[in-house]
This record gives sequence, structure tokens and C-alpha cells, in this order.
Amino acid sequence: MFKLIVLAVLFTMGYSQLTGGYTNRPDLIHSTLAAQFVKLAKSKIEGENNLYLVNDKVTHVETQVVAGINYKITFTADSLLTSSSVICTAVVYQNFSGAQKLTSTECI
Repeated sequence: MFKLIVLAVLFTMGYSQLTGGYTNRPDLIHSTLAAQFVKLAKSKIEGENNLYLVNDKVTHVETQVVAGINYKITFTADSLLTSSSVICTAVVYQNFSGAQKLTSTECI
């Protein structure tokens, strides 16, 4: 009986990592996927805010399993127009077929 309870607890803990909230993913900080998502976000941010961002650096990546995966990417960049640095967060949804969509961006 004890083994069954332990197995049920381990299964529940493992399953909770698959769905629900965001999970920290430091292994993705230097990935080409994160760089691709930053490029996508920068394009939208620059177009909507009349900015030109350079020297971008990914500082944090989180993922959330939904009906696909949400990637929350935090990055810093320098604005050539304002001579200041910005911290931006972008969320990119990727379905299980691989299609990607930028769902939100925010910079401070």
C-alpha cells in the first residue's frame, strides 16, 4: 500500500510539471529558439514604438505547456534613439505542429 501511495505522489508531482504555470528554463537562454523569438519580438516592438533595438541579450526563459507551449522570453536591449536600455518580455505560442505566434510584448 505504501508503495502505491508513493507512486501516486510521484506521478502527481511529475504531471504538475507538465501543465499549469510557467517553468524556469535556463537551458534555453542561449538557444537558437530563444534568439529567434527575440528577433520576432524586436520586430514588433520596433514597429509599434518607433524604436531601434540593438545589443539584445536573453536573460530569462520560461515555458508553459498549454495546447502547445508558451515561451516567455525576457531580454535586455539598447535603444539607439533614446540611448537607454530597455527590459522586454515577450510571449510566443508554439503549437505542437510547430506554428508560432507572438502573443504579447512589453518593455520597460
